[in-house]
Amino acid sequence: MQPVTDCSGLHQDLPSGAYVIRPNHFHVMKVYCDQSTSGGGWTVLQRRRDGSTDFHRGWTDYENGFGDPENEFWLGNRNIHAISFQKRYQLRFDLEDFKEENRYAVYSTFNVGNASSEYQLTIQDYTGDAGDAMRDYTAGLNGKKFTTKDRDNDVNHVNCAITYHGAWWFKSCPVLI
Repeated sequence: MQPVTDCSGLHQDLPSGAYVIRPNHFHVMKVYCDQSTSGGGWTVLQRRRDGSTDFHRGWTDYENGFGDPENEFWLGNRNIHAISFQKRYQLRFDLEDFKEENRYAVYSTFNVGNASSEYQLTIQDYTGDAGDAMRDYTAGLNGKKFTTKDRDNDVNHVNCAITYHGAWWFKSCPVLI
């Protein structure tokens, strides 16, 4: 099978799993494709399942990606940029709590800038039943740069990636209840 540019290019009858894609027909990468959620064709950027992978890492790991697409992983900011700048994309979060209750959030506009922008996030237009955490919970993440434990790009007086043991597009450190 010839590589596709993202998971939406896979045949709908294929099962969820790891596949090879080639964004912009240039860079080959292995990704996890969710073929069952909301019609399938979702390229998974982050997968957390059982805590077996340490996400408290530095800039280089988050830039290049780490983990195993069949289990827990971060696709890598360089790869996310390559995918998200091909066309207009949606971003979907699927969340399950400790009571095994599921919620979701979809943003109809999503892309991540390149390395020189420090992987600046563009995200807009929420729908779903999980709440708009990308806007409310962290005081608006649209336009924010990526923060890791060794590269503090948030506006808080402490590094939020150190405080919460994981990298993200933080504006300030959220208050967890």
